[in-house]
Amino acid sequence: MGFGALRAALAALGLFSACSFAPPDIGHRSPAPVSNPSDGFTNFETEPVRPLALSTDGRHLFVLNTADDRLEIFDAQGASLRSVGETTVGLRPVAIATRGNEAWIVNHLSDSASVVDVSNPSRPRVIHTLQVGDEPRGIVVAGAKQDRVFVAMASRGESLTPGIGRAEVWVFDAKQPKAPPKVLRLFGSKPRALAVSPDGRFVYAAVFLSGNGTTVRLGRMRQLAFSKIPYSAMPKQGAIVRRMNGRWQDYQNRDWSAVVPFELPDSDVFVIDAAAETPQVLQSISNVGTVLFNVAVRPDNEIWVSNTEAFNSKPYESRLRGEFAENRVTRIIAANGEYQNQVVNLNAHINRDAPGSTGQRDLSLAQPTDLVFQPDGNEAYVAAFGSRKIGVLDRAGHVVDRVAVGFGPGGLALDAKRQRLYVLNHLGATITLVDVRTRRATATKHLRHDPTPTIVKEGRAFLYDAALTSRHGDLSCATCHVFGDFDGLAWDLGEPNGQRIDYPVALKNIGLSEPRQSLHPLKGPMVTQSLRGLAGTAPYHWRGDRFGIPYAPGDDVASFKDFNAAFINLMGRADGIPESAMQTFARFVLTIRYPPNPNQRLDRSSDPKQQAGFDFFTGTFLSDTGQQNCVSCHILPLGTNRLINFEGIQVGRDMKTAQLRNVYQKVGRFNIPGQQVTGFGLLHDGTFDTVVSFLRLDVFLFPGKTEAEKDITRRLLESISWLLIPAWHPR
Repeated sequence: MGFGALRAALAALGLFSACSFAPPDIGHRSPAPVSNPSDGFTNFETEPVRPLALSTDGRHLFVLNTADDRLEIFDAQGASLRSVGETTVGLRPVAIATRGNEAWIVNHLSDSASVVDVSNPSRPRVIHTLQVGDEPRGIVVAGAKQDRVFVAMASRGESLTPGIGRAEVWVFDAKQPKAPPKVLRLFGSKPRALAVSPDGRFVYAAVFLSGNGTTVRLGRMRQLAFSKIPYSAMPKQGAIVRRMNGRWQDYQNRDWSAVVPFELPDSDVFVIDAAAETPQVLQSISNVGTVLFNVAVRPDNEIWVSNTEAFNSKPYESRLRGEFAENRVTRIIAANGEYQNQVVNLNAHINRDAPGSTGQRDLSLAQPTDLVFQPDGNEAYVAAFGSRKIGVLDRAGHVVDRVAVGFGPGGLALDAKRQRLYVLNHLGATITLVDVRTRRATATKHLRHDPTPTIVKEGRAFLYDAALTSRHGDLSCATCHVFGDFDGLAWDLGEPNGQRIDYPVALKNIGLSEPRQSLHPLKGPMVTQSLRGLAGTAPYHWRGDRFGIPYAPGDDVASFKDFNAAFINLMGRADGIPESAMQTFARFVLTIRYPPNPNQRLDRSSDPKQQAGFDFFTGTFLSDTGQQNCVSCHILPLGTNRLINFEGIQVGRDMKTAQLRNVYQKVGRFNIPGQQVTGFGLLHDGTFDTVVSFLRLDVFLFPGKTEAEKDITRRLLESISWLLIPAWHPR
């Protein structure tokens, strides 16, 4: 049976990971989310990492069609590309590396690596499928003899164990791919990009959402019983702090070291000895950037990292308007056995004190992703995913020119002999050919098949296109909601001169809320929420303050339209986008799904502790304030009843019942001395380190106040998913 037929058969049986939507037998359910926009396609907004590669002889171009789960091969010898072969691989392939007549591919959704024999480009075939860890993103071939393959992925589990890394690089023997790999753990969150030194001796691994050394200080954690605050009182807030001059300081340089017990090494790029008898991590490099997209090594061994830097330590929306992040390339230069960073702003032309103009936006480069060098290292090219452009950089990293390409350029490959740059436009499903001598696009080739539904194609511009959506053309919603997810940071987007937001009485969780029905304009730090899985969860924001005007109960689109104000107040536009555009934007965002939860079994059955947690969560014991059980508010499978509650004196405010489907990702911060992977954990401001710590609040009641019920509840919460079987590949 061919893979396509096998996939269809498995889908029909409810056994295929990305196409199975049979819910578990849960007695308490949220309203059903909107249906998928197109049968057979589920939108995870999976982004390419390094989706292009040339064959060793330069005659063929290998292209990953991420949306179609496919490797496409083109003859690259003519003036334009000619399709010669293709094969299906795993689910959502994102990166490719070549070794002789083999193409090694990592599949982000199916947690696998496909080894493809490309000796006959017209008939490529998968010869090995290797199961790896969760959500692999990067892959390279390295070692003195090019005999090792390195794969970067997230490290899951061990949520209660402090002091360990949450990123892994697996090292495979290229000649014996089925042999157990060597696993290297990195002290960071999930990694994205890998690059190799020219001699193959070193591999450089960049952490994706590496952070910038910021965190939210702990408040006075008073162990008080459930109570209420006066109507006029400003809600309790934390403060975003950063380590400066040996102290944890906020934006006003106040010292909060007494309430931040830990350290954040902010390890961004790791150096791996790929040629050692046993590959090992040599050291890490800090202060590279906040969100690291890709890494490239210049022929003289200088390391370049495309990244964005977030300015989240600055409070209030009005101060951040049109200038909350910077698009950069960081040059990492080795000197005297140490590494020094030089940051290059890709948008030095922008005058932040002046209104944006069309001419200014035409020059801007937003969300830099892939990077490639000329063989002499004198020129580099960077894909600006949010600008439909390629930036041409000189040896110092300064922008010297820009080339217009397609929508969402996310992959580059340079044919130095022909002086031709290939650009994969991920969002447009096209390949642009650029003559780097004239710096002009010469041809465009469509991928053979793009299964992306029209509703997704039409709405993506409002998430990614910085020229369309921001004042200066350098920022977009995706700057923080990175590829539709989050940036792993907290932001204080309150407004000192703002107005209270009155919310409808229908949103009150009667019995667990204040008499008031308004939300204070100073909301304090709140972690960026994902755009995944919004369908069926309105109203939006941590406080539920995006509920649609006039209020329409359960109307996801109406609630999402309330975000139009952000195009003015945060993105810096003079006005919002048209209502019809917000409708298009909303319909697209509501298609984005969470990936399968890696803490679930492949058949979605529960292990004994998860089942015990489910029984307690949905049982008769009134664990929440002695008034109701957990599932009364956190209705499964989404985890929310959409209502607003008063969250107790330690939170000190009204908050919407939070959904629970990405709890397993919020790990790595522990409120104890020592080094931490991230500064942000659970709850709206990221100050809680573990689910168990949160459940120790006095607002919760447990039989006998034992730890057992807290632990089984944690096991359940860390395994909640949205109707999807954990990813696997049937080959």
